[in-house]
Amino acid sequence: DLMKKTAELVNEKKIEGIASVRDETSRKGRRLVYVLKKDAIPNIVLNKLFKYTALQTSFSINNIALVNGRPELLNLKDLI
Repeated sequence: DLMKKTAELVNEKKIEGIASVRDETSRKGRRLVYVLKKDAIPNIVLNKLFKYTALQTSFSINNIALVNGRPELLNLKDLI
């Protein structure tokens, strides 16, 4: 889905500077390679990828758990 979304954005000219996208996924893991044009500025392309795609996602978590029958807000260490 990420590769398709990136290709759509490149075709719509929302993200400029990407020459091609290759999927180099193997059994060892997932890998997408973005080949940039010679005149492209890598940081700008990366920031646009973060903005328009799911390359970077953030979400919030409410870490409330029952401890000795009372609800408490716990940090990650306490949850584990």
